[in-house]
Amino acid sequence: MVLLPTDKSKPFSKVLLYIDKTANSIISANVVEKNGNKYVYTVNSLKPNVAMPDAQFSFNKASYPVWK
Repeated sequence: MVLLPTDKSKPFSKVLLYIDKTANSIISANVVEKNGNKYVYTVNSLKPNVAMPDAQFSFNKASYPVWK
């Protein structure tokens, strides 16, 4: 699967996702930048549906006073 950015100002030109169709999981992702750099991210193990607290996904502004 090839993903293209909707925002053309981003530094990457495409992301190629390799998916295991039988397991419905991502095997790897190749990111190609406009300047020619290529990055490969490989998923070695994946634990689906792990219970996570909602706080894990919230941003606490008080913890980062420098960021606005």
